[in-house]
Amino acid sequence: MRAWAAKPGEHYLVSTGEKSGLWRNRGRAPQKLTAVGMISEGFETAAPYRKMPDAFHRTVSWITEGVEGEIIGDSGLAYGGAAGIEIDRYDLALGTPPHTKIVASSGGHSDNYVLVTEEILYAYAGMVGSLDYRIRADMTYFTSWNNGAVFSTGSIGYGQALPAEDFNGTASKVLKNVVDAFIKDGPLPGGWWTLEEKQWR
Repeated sequence: MRAWAAKPGEHYLVSTGEKSGLWRNRGRAPQKLTAVGMISEGFETAAPYRKMPDAFHRTVSWITEGVEGEIIGDSGLAYGGAAGIEIDRYDLALGTPPHTKIVASSGGHSDNYVLVTEEILYAYAGMVGSLDYRIRADMTYFTSWNNGAVFSTGSIGYGQALPAEDFNGTASKVLKNVVDAFIKDGPLPGGWWTLEEKQWR
């Protein structure tokens, strides 16, 4: 997962003397900004997502409106699925906002998907897609200030699933729901539900 190995002098920024490298190693993991961060990458196969319990929560159920059943993105140009190539996961320990909803997750990736080096403290057998529960793509959503929100698919392969079924597949339906909601003026859907009301469909 590393493109190159830094030489001793290249670990620090010449202009400030600060340590360089991955944002994660500087206390700014991508999970803090987008709720998900890279966990693995692989080629040769991709997987679909399966709706998680949060998908039925009233504040986010609009995201999967029109998607029949539990599976999202079971076809696509990148190895036949929406979750693949690079996959990212939710991780509270690295700063995923605690109110983030996991709308869907992939699973059952092949052993072509291996845990990224930054996750490995000590190498041991089993850090591959068929054995390590961490190797998955998480589709997430969390609200922010000023009626804002962040939606992440957790997969580079997601974009290549959009043309499937003449742009009318489940991956396209989910993204259309999100884009339609984000371009409208005013609060995003789901914001009107209060804690006193039934939250689950």
